[in-house]
Amino acid sequence: MRRIRKLAAIVAGAVLTTLFVVPAAPATAAPWGCQFSTPYLHYKTAITNTAAYLNPAQWAARYWQETNTPITLSPVTTGANIVIADGYLPSADGYDGMIRTPAGQMENCTYNHNWTTGMYVWWNRTYTDYYTGEKKLSVMVHELGHALGLGHESFTSCNYVSIMEPKTAKRYDDCRKYKPTVADVAFINQIY
Repeated sequence: MRRIRKLAAIVAGAVLTTLFVVPAAPATAAPWGCQFSTPYLHYKTAITNTAAYLNPAQWAARYWQETNTPITLSPVTTGANIVIADGYLPSADGYDGMIRTPAGQMENCTYNHNWTTGMYVWWNRTYTDYYTGEKKLSVMVHELGHALGLGHESFTSCNYVSIMEPKTAKRYDDCRKYKPTVADVAFINQIY
Protein backbone atom coordinates (compact mmCIF):
# COMPACT_ATOMS: atom_id res chain seq x y z
CA MET A 1 0.00 0.00 0.00
CA ARG A 2 2.85 2.37 0.83
CA ARG A 3 4.42 1.74 -2.54
CA ILE A 4 1.19 2.65 -4.31
CA ARG A 5 0.84 5.90 -2.33
CA LYS A 6 4.47 6.77 -2.95
CA LEU A 7 4.11 6.05 -6.67
CA ALA A 8 0.89 8.09 -6.82
CA ALA A 9 2.64 11.03 -5.12
CA ILE A 10 5.52 10.88 -7.61
CA VAL A 11 3.16 10.73 -10.58
CA ALA A 12 1.05 13.60 -9.20
CA GLY A 13 4.18 15.70 -8.65
CA ALA A 14 5.37 15.03 -12.19
CA VAL A 15 1.97 15.96 -13.63
CA LEU A 16 1.80 19.21 -11.63
CA THR A 17 5.36 20.12 -12.62
CA THR A 18 4.52 19.54 -16.27
CA LEU A 19 1.38 21.68 -16.05
CA PHE A 20 3.13 24.67 -14.50
CA VAL A 21 6.41 24.76 -16.40
CA VAL A 22 6.55 27.89 -18.53
CA PRO A 23 8.23 27.24 -21.87
CA ALA A 24 11.06 29.52 -22.94
CA ALA A 25 10.42 32.07 -25.65
CA PRO A 26 11.22 30.86 -29.16
CA ALA A 27 14.29 32.20 -30.89
CA THR A 28 14.03 35.35 -32.92
CA ALA A 29 16.86 36.30 -35.21
CA ALA A 30 18.30 39.75 -34.75
CA PRO A 31 18.66 42.21 -37.64
CA TRP A 32 22.08 42.32 -39.27
CA GLY A 33 21.70 45.97 -40.21
CA CYS A 34 21.70 45.57 -43.99
CA GLN A 35 19.50 43.69 -46.40
CA PHE A 36 18.61 43.72 -50.07
CA SER A 37 15.98 46.16 -51.31
CA THR A 38 14.07 43.30 -52.93
CA PRO A 39 13.44 39.65 -52.05
CA TYR A 40 13.92 38.64 -55.71
CA LEU A 41 17.59 37.73 -55.74
CA HIS A 42 20.10 36.00 -57.99
CA TYR A 43 23.08 33.99 -56.86
CA LYS A 44 26.05 32.42 -58.54
CA THR A 45 28.75 30.13 -57.30
CA ALA A 46 32.45 30.87 -57.42
CA ILE A 47 33.52 27.52 -56.02
CA THR A 48 37.11 26.33 -56.45
CA ASN A 49 36.51 22.84 -55.01
CA THR A 50 33.29 21.91 -56.79
CA ALA A 51 33.36 18.29 -55.64
CA ALA A 52 33.13 19.31 -51.97
CA TYR A 53 31.29 22.65 -52.08
CA LEU A 54 28.97 22.95 -55.10
CA ASN A 55 26.25 20.67 -53.74
CA PRO A 56 26.11 22.37 -50.29
CA ALA A 57 26.05 25.78 -52.06
CA GLN A 58 23.07 24.81 -54.19
CA TRP A 59 21.21 23.25 -51.26
CA ALA A 60 21.82 26.29 -49.03
CA ALA A 61 20.22 28.56 -51.64
CA ARG A 62 17.43 26.05 -52.15
CA TYR A 63 16.62 25.87 -48.42
CA TRP A 64 16.18 29.66 -48.27
CA GLN A 65 14.22 29.57 -51.54
CA GLU A 66 11.84 26.95 -50.12
CA THR A 67 10.99 28.90 -46.95
CA ASN A 68 7.57 30.42 -46.51
CA THR A 69 8.95 33.89 -47.28
CA PRO A 70 9.01 36.13 -50.36
CA ILE A 71 12.70 35.25 -50.89
CA THR A 72 13.59 33.88 -54.30
CA LEU A 73 17.17 32.85 -55.02
CA SER A 74 17.64 32.07 -58.70
CA PRO A 75 20.95 30.74 -60.03
CA VAL A 76 22.66 32.89 -62.69
CA THR A 77 26.10 33.11 -64.28
CA THR A 78 26.23 36.94 -64.33
CA GLY A 79 24.46 39.74 -62.51
CA ALA A 80 24.24 38.00 -59.13
CA ASN A 81 23.25 39.77 -55.91
CA ILE A 82 24.98 37.03 -53.93
CA VAL A 83 28.13 35.10 -54.80
CA ILE A 84 28.73 31.86 -52.89
CA ALA A 85 32.46 31.16 -52.68
CA ASP A 86 35.04 29.01 -50.95
CA GLY A 87 38.62 29.91 -50.14
CA TYR A 88 41.41 29.98 -47.59
CA LEU A 89 40.81 33.14 -45.58
CA PRO A 90 43.69 33.80 -43.17
CA SER A 91 42.19 37.16 -42.15
CA ALA A 92 39.12 35.28 -40.90
CA ASP A 93 41.00 33.35 -38.24
CA GLY A 94 38.53 31.44 -36.11
CA TYR A 95 35.62 31.82 -38.53
CA ASP A 96 34.45 28.99 -40.77
CA GLY A 97 32.27 31.33 -42.81
CA MET A 98 31.99 35.02 -43.51
CA ILE A 99 30.19 37.66 -45.54
CA ARG A 100 31.93 40.46 -47.40
CA THR A 101 31.33 42.97 -50.17
CA PRO A 102 33.21 42.41 -53.44
CA ALA A 103 35.78 44.93 -52.13
CA GLY A 104 36.25 42.89 -48.96
CA GLN A 105 34.29 45.16 -46.62
CA MET A 106 32.16 43.75 -43.85
CA GLU A 107 29.17 46.01 -44.38
CA ASN A 108 28.31 48.50 -47.03
CA CYS A 109 24.73 49.68 -46.76
CA THR A 110 22.78 52.85 -47.38
CA TYR A 111 20.97 55.03 -44.86
CA ASN A 112 17.86 52.87 -45.34
CA HIS A 113 19.85 49.70 -44.54
CA ASN A 114 20.03 48.26 -48.06
CA TRP A 115 23.20 46.71 -49.40
CA THR A 116 24.88 49.03 -51.90
CA THR A 117 26.57 46.13 -53.71
CA GLY A 118 26.19 42.43 -54.11
CA MET A 119 27.54 40.27 -51.32
CA TYR A 120 30.03 37.43 -51.20
CA VAL A 121 29.34 34.66 -48.72
CA TRP A 122 32.35 32.47 -48.03
CA TRP A 123 33.33 29.15 -46.59
CA ASN A 124 36.74 29.43 -44.94
CA ARG A 125 38.33 26.23 -46.20
CA THR A 126 40.97 26.44 -43.48
CA TYR A 127 38.22 24.91 -41.32
CA THR A 128 35.49 23.64 -43.62
CA ASP A 129 37.62 21.26 -45.69
CA TYR A 130 37.33 18.95 -42.68
CA TYR A 131 33.53 19.29 -42.37
CA THR A 132 30.89 16.89 -43.61
CA GLY A 133 28.66 18.07 -46.44
CA GLU A 134 25.79 18.72 -44.02
CA LYS A 135 28.02 20.79 -41.71
CA LYS A 136 29.22 22.84 -44.72
CA LEU A 137 25.55 23.32 -45.55
CA SER A 138 24.89 24.65 -42.03
CA VAL A 139 27.68 27.22 -42.45
CA MET A 140 26.37 28.44 -45.81
CA VAL A 141 22.70 28.62 -44.79
CA HIS A 142 23.95 30.75 -41.86
CA GLU A 143 26.03 33.05 -44.09
CA LEU A 144 23.18 33.44 -46.58
CA GLY A 145 21.03 34.44 -43.60
CA HIS A 146 23.44 37.34 -43.03
CA ALA A 147 23.22 38.36 -46.68
CA LEU A 148 19.42 38.35 -46.40
CA GLY A 149 19.56 40.60 -43.34
CA LEU A 150 19.77 38.37 -40.27
CA GLY A 151 22.21 38.82 -37.39
CA HIS A 152 23.42 36.39 -34.76
CA GLU A 153 21.12 34.92 -32.15
CA SER A 154 22.17 32.60 -29.32
CA PHE A 155 20.02 30.30 -27.19
CA THR A 156 21.06 27.54 -24.83
CA SER A 157 18.39 25.00 -25.78
CA CYS A 158 18.59 23.16 -29.09
CA ASN A 159 14.79 23.51 -29.25
CA TYR A 160 15.24 27.22 -29.90
CA VAL A 161 18.60 27.41 -31.70
CA SER A 162 18.38 29.47 -34.86
CA ILE A 163 20.42 28.86 -37.99
CA MET A 164 21.86 32.25 -36.99
CA GLU A 165 23.54 30.81 -33.89
CA PRO A 166 27.09 32.18 -34.31
CA LYS A 167 28.96 29.04 -33.23
CA THR A 168 28.90 26.13 -35.66
CA ALA A 169 29.79 23.82 -32.76
CA LYS A 170 26.51 24.76 -31.04
CA ARG A 171 24.37 25.22 -34.17
CA TYR A 172 25.42 22.04 -35.97
CA ASP A 173 27.57 19.76 -33.78
CA ASP A 174 25.23 20.00 -30.77
CA CYS A 175 21.87 20.84 -32.36
CA ARG A 176 22.15 19.58 -35.97
CA LYS A 177 20.68 22.77 -37.49
CA TYR A 178 21.34 23.14 -41.20
CA LYS A 179 18.08 24.72 -42.43
CA PRO A 180 16.36 28.03 -41.66
CA THR A 181 14.19 27.67 -38.55
CA VAL A 182 10.68 28.98 -37.95
CA ALA A 183 12.18 31.98 -36.12
CA ASP A 184 14.52 32.75 -39.05
CA VAL A 185 11.59 32.62 -41.46
CA ALA A 186 9.51 34.92 -39.22
CA PHE A 187 12.24 37.54 -39.12
CA ILE A 188 12.85 37.36 -42.89
CA ASN A 189 9.13 38.01 -43.32
CA GLN A 190 9.46 41.10 -41.12
CA ILE A 191 12.33 42.37 -43.29
CA TYR A 192 10.80 41.65 -46.70
